[in-house]
Amino acid sequence: MPQTLFCVFLGGVAIFSKIRISFIERGGNPVHCNDIVTVYVTPFLEKPMHPSKVDRSRLVRLTDLPNVGMAFAGNFRLLGITEPQQLKGRCPFELYRDLCMKTGKSQDPCVIDVFMSVASFIEGNDAEPWWNFTEERKRMLGAGRVPK
Repeated sequence: MPQTLFCVFLGGVAIFSKIRISFIERGGNPVHCNDIVTVYVTPFLEKPMHPSKVDRSRLVRLTDLPNVGMAFAGNFRLLGITEPQQLKGRCPFELYRDLCMKTGKSQDPCVIDVFMSVASFIEGNDAEPWWNFTEERKRMLGAGRVPK
């Protein structure tokens, strides 16, 4: 069965299907693969959606959410979230905890701010820059009002 390999490069988008690969470099470590793979090449530097440009009626991809670009959308995908509607009712602090567990390392606390901005927007509030949530995050963490 063909595997899928996601490749990122600077600029442009291309999709290659059914390519035979015998050697793949992944994170500096060689991975040998003799299977036929599908390769999706996506743009590397897509900027996060600025809150002033978000259109609630056109919420299809994760990158349509405020403050979410390709890199941050990858965080959601690591958590099994592939579309904006899956974020309804999700706790930003639980998303952060799950992301840290999934990656095996602590993420920058500002990641919580992005999760908070997205959760607020999904719940019907106006789109805001992620840094508008920094003080609230600090208050909640300081008061111990976050899920374990």
